[in-house]
Amino acid sequence: MKKTALAVLAAALWAGTALAPASAADSKAPASTSLKQAFDRTVILPYDFQQKVFIRGSKTDLYLDYKLVQRDSRVFVPIRLLGYLAGEVNRSGGTWETKWDAKRPNEVVLTNAALKKTIRFAVGSRSMDVNGKAVSIDVAPYKVNGTILLPLRSASDALDKEIQWLDGLILIGDDKIDPKLADTRSLIEPIKRQLADKRTRAEVESSTGLLARSGNTSYYYRAFYTASSTSEMLYRQKDGGKPVRIELAGQPVLSQAKVADGKIYFPTVVGGKPELHALDPVTGKAAKAASVSDWKPSDGWLEAVFKLEGQLFVNLHSGDNTMGSETLYRLDGGTLQKVVGGKSLMAYARAGDRLLYTDFRFMSMQPGNLKQVDLKTGKVSSIGDAAFTYGINRTLSEGGGVSYASNAKLVVKDGSAYSLGYEEADQTATSAVYRIPLAGGAQTKLTPPASDFWLEGASVYYVDRATGKLGQAGLSGGAVRILVDRPVFDVRMHGGSLYYRVLPTGTDARDGYAQAGDLYRYDLAAGRETKLSDQPALSYEVGPKGVYYVSNGYEPGLYKVGADGKSMAIVRDNVASTLLTDSGIVYTLTYKSGVFASGS
Repeated sequence: MKKTALAVLAAALWAGTALAPASAADSKAPASTSLKQAFDRTVILPYDFQQKVFIRGSKTDLYLDYKLVQRDSRVFVPIRLLGYLAGEVNRSGGTWETKWDAKRPNEVVLTNAALKKTIRFAVGSRSMDVNGKAVSIDVAPYKVNGTILLPLRSASDALDKEIQWLDGLILIGDDKIDPKLADTRSLIEPIKRQLADKRTRAEVESSTGLLARSGNTSYYYRAFYTASSTSEMLYRQKDGGKPVRIELAGQPVLSQAKVADGKIYFPTVVGGKPELHALDPVTGKAAKAASVSDWKPSDGWLEAVFKLEGQLFVNLHSGDNTMGSETLYRLDGGTLQKVVGGKSLMAYARAGDRLLYTDFRFMSMQPGNLKQVDLKTGKVSSIGDAAFTYGINRTLSEGGGVSYASNAKLVVKDGSAYSLGYEEADQTATSAVYRIPLAGGAQTKLTPPASDFWLEGASVYYVDRATGKLGQAGLSGGAVRILVDRPVFDVRMHGGSLYYRVLPTGTDARDGYAQAGDLYRYDLAAGRETKLSDQPALSYEVGPKGVYYVSNGYEPGLYKVGADGKSMAIVRDNVASTLLTDSGIVYTLTYKSGVFASGS
């Protein structure tokens, strides 16, 4: 479904961008932005379309066939697709909805609730209605084969978008690109080369899921799709060798596989009975880990397998997301022993014989959801402030709305638990980081409103909810300061440093869509920030083998950051997925079948 939606959306962008060249005089914005600065927020496609387009800084394949429509030296676009264009260029500006009434077949309306704007067009009319005001347009919309087409220039003006022609490239966005700047000219040929790529995606009716790597051998599964079923098969492949299928017992569900304690755990059904199996990547052998009762993979999914203080735990989800529930088990001696149940178990931490966890009841928020279970007696009790809800990102919108999201972060250190929390009854409260004494007593608020946090030494590091900036506070409260004075996202802690991505100025990092950004590292001990990526990073991996990032822009590839801070390309092609392990990085390519690896 995701692939289909992307194809439709991408095709919408293509159809919406067919246009004639725009002159500098037509623009109301100053010509001062380079294409490099605006690349990740500009839709770019070539006049000689090859089913490729850049959307939000990444090359995207278009699967639907839409043609440029030119008439009387003007370019027209199907109205039902134009709304996608305007919304995708800048998601922070809201989305456009197209409305058409069969009773009035020659009229169409575009509405944007966030911008409080309504635009009405009519076939044959050289006037469009913008929020009740008539605005003249130079050419009228017309209909062909039952589809209404708009003159793109007029529609773009109404949508407040910049439309430009640059050496055979069509640019659509909120920025006026200066064609004379060096950072504009230098991108033209690399962009053209990528958009002239005629290859099709390697995986359309199947997908590859990377699982693990041991030595020079990678493990992965292939899912094959038909109209009525999906089959999943496990493979191993040595570097430079051919894939070898691993025969597994029963009907394994490898898309639910989890890696823990050096093994690949997955559910399967053998003789009609569900079981949990584990494959050892060192030997390449799979064996039964435990029988499972009162649960089937078809009725839910394997939510998590993890190890805490030498003990393996398994979380099985039953039902759907809305009405379902979860049960946590301890894997001991080939059996699953029930530990505790809940609505949606999010985060876990261990304090001796006590297992702490948070329970996310998103249909009805309930305070007191930070709990502990005695692993010896099974007794469950709440900890923290009974008026608070923990482990939840609570966000208030300007319009008065409230949204909730789980945060799988729960840390136990020196007799206290650390979690995001807020007072449920306070309608103005948003989540912040709290220190909660395990022995009882008052909790301490450590940070301003925060969306995520990490503990290192005597400090808590957090992302400020309002600004997106990276901050630091003391574990005893106070000493709050900003470390990175600009919005960051995709933050991770590794080896005494924080890694994060930063978007170019003018781009919103909080709109919920994958975007490419510059990769940075902040050395906590030295108090120093270092830029790591030469290309915009769509994703990155950091671990014992180093720092890697994927760029899907005008110079696509998988890059490794060297000890000197410079980027080295492992492969110069579009990368579909990556998995960093202790034995190196494993990856798949968008336009070439197979699984590839690098131990360097």
